[in-house]
Amino acid sequence: MTTSTILPSYDQFLEFRAVIIEAIALAWRDADFLGELRKDPKQALKDQFGYEYPAQVNLKVNNNTSTWLPDLTGGWKTNQLNALELVLPPAPAPDQMTVALAAYNAKHLNPISATER
Repeated sequence: MTTSTILPSYDQFLEFRAVIIEAIALAWRDADFLGELRKDPKQALKDQFGYEYPAQVNLKVNNNTSTWLPDLTGGWKTNQLNALELVLPPAPAPDQMTVALAAYNAKHLNPISATER
C-alpha cells in the first residue's frame, strides 16, 4: 500500500477512483456499509476494501448531489457541484504574516511529508 502524503500521486488518485466505484456499488445495495461510509469514509474504505486513503486530506461523503436521468441527459445530472473546502487560518500579527505564510506552505501544501525528507 502507498504511504501517506499530503497530495496523492496520479497512480494513487487512479487507485482511489477505482475504490470509490466499488464503494458506490456496495453502498447502493448495503445500507450498513452506506451508514459506515457516511460516518467515517476513510475507515469504511479501509475496513471493507483494505484501502488506506493516501492523502492527508479530510474525506467527506456528500449525499444526493446528483440525479440519474439517462433518458434526459444520457447520464447523471449534477444537483450540486463537487467542491474543495478552503479553511482559512486566522491572521497573525502583521509583522509575522510572511513567516506564517511560509510556515503554512511548508506544513500544509507541500506534497512530500516531513518524514519522507
